[in-house]
Amino acid sequence: DGDNKVSVTIKGKGAMYVAAHAKYFTLEEPITKAGNEIFVTRKYYKQSVKETLMKGYTNDWAELKEGDSVKSGDRIRVDVLLEAKNNYEYLIAEDYKPAGLEAVSLVSGGGEAIKLDHEGKETGERTYVYQEFRDQKAAFFISSLKQGKHLLRYELRAEIPGAFHAMPDQTHAMYVPEIRANSDEMRITVTD
Repeated sequence: DGDNKVSVTIKGKGAMYVAAHAKYFTLEEPITKAGNEIFVTRKYYKQSVKETLMKGYTNDWAELKEGDSVKSGDRIRVDVLLEAKNNYEYLIAEDYKPAGLEAVSLVSGGGEAIKLDHEGKETGERTYVYQEFRDQKAAFFISSLKQGKHLLRYELRAEIPGAFHAMPDQTHAMYVPEIRANSDEMRITVTD
């Protein structure tokens, strides 16, 4: 805590090369989003099936807010919005899921990032991503991402009752650690 000063000096002739690396963590509750060159926003939506007169049954997705409750068995859609200020290569988006929820898809493999226009509407352009669904997170490996907004989407199922934290999505360039972003943390309660 407080001011931390680092001083590097040289006596005599010659060149001096210095490198420094600092790592820190936050105690804030809840964790808020931050970014550098890329920015990420994550939203959760709860599925509800509605019967309509003309179309039969349709899916409706209601956005979940901080602290909302879902029932065990509910389907939850996760939208991860990436905003890139430049063209980038070799990004990874690690989306940490709440402990009481499990990924609907258990198969890793090909997925897509959906390109959005400046108003947030789909342009029809898709970028291939390799996706893995793990115990703690869903990981998306993006070999090339164009400047602009892109949407990653997957589904979870609420299973275990309890109050859970969804730790922030952490997206970063694999070989340039300075290019990174995290989303807001979110809390969700699962009931029986």
